[in-house]
Amino acid sequence: FSDVEIAPYWSSIDRTGNLPKGLFDKMVNLGLLSLTVPEEYGGVGTNPDIAWKVIYELSKRSASIGCILEGHYKTVDQLKKYASSDLKEEYLPQANERIFGFSSTEPSGGTNVQAIRTVATPEKEHWIQNGSKVMITNGSLAEVYCVIAKTSDNKFSCFLVDMKMPGFKFGPLEDFMGLRGCPVGTL
Repeated sequence: FSDVEIAPYWSSIDRTGNLPKGLFDKMVNLGLLSLTVPEEYGGVGTNPDIAWKVIYELSKRSASIGCILEGHYKTVDQLKKYASSDLKEEYLPQANERIFGFSSTEPSGGTNVQAIRTVATPEKEHWIQNGSKVMITNGSLAEVYCVIAKTSDNKFSCFLVDMKMPGFKFGPLEDFMGLRGCPVGTL
């Protein structure tokens, strides 16, 4: 797969910042997104060592492809560990076909979680989030994000945010040499 579907296109992936037409679907069909998704949710359920070996091999042909999968796998891992049963039931099967991303970095404090300014406040049966995240791996490519937000003075929570939710929008993308095929951007 790496030699046929990725290697011939690594230069155009980096130059244009886009995956070749059909490559994402081929990745889904091969099961690359589902490697770390548990079997009970339609995934392969492999151990992390296998997933990291896959990332390593794919990264030899395109660092962008490896980076996309790394961001996806670490977000799926967070859902597996910390999500409610209802969220697992709804979203882990979707992780077999949709890219996921993790968002904590902010303009004001970088990766210092204590400096997070994004706030989440309860409203009826939902939470409303206000804030920005920057330097997010898979930013604009991922459709589902785990987002860290402040819920009180010294309390933080992780929220699952689907790009289809009201008020969600993407901001500018970074322009990283060698990783343009893996969008890193603002939410």
